[in-house]
Amino acid sequence: MCYDIVENRRRTRVMKIMKGFGFHAQKSVFECYLDQDQLKKLTKLLTEKIDLKKDSIRIYPLCSECVQGTLAIGVGEIHRLEAVKVV
Repeated sequence: MCYDIVENRRRTRVMKIMKGFGFHAQKSVFECYLDQDQLKKLTKLLTEKIDLKKDSIRIYPLCSECVQGTLAIGVGEIHRLEAVKVV
C-alpha cells in the first residue's frame, strides 16, 4: 500500500492507521498481510480520514508467489510472514 496525502496532519493520521495493519517499508509505503475483513476495515478507516478530492491511497494486492519474489536493494528489509500451522 502506498499513499500521497497533501496535508501533514492527515498524512500522520493515515500513517498511524496503517501502522496498525502492516509494516512501514518506506516513507509512504506499507507492506500489509490482510484478510478480506481486515482490508474492509482498513479501507473504511482510511476513507474516513482522507480528502477524497486531494489525497490518494493505492492498494496493490500481490499473490504469495509475487511476494516471495520481492527484491530489496539498499536499506530496509522485506517483511515476510512465517508459515503458521494450526494443530
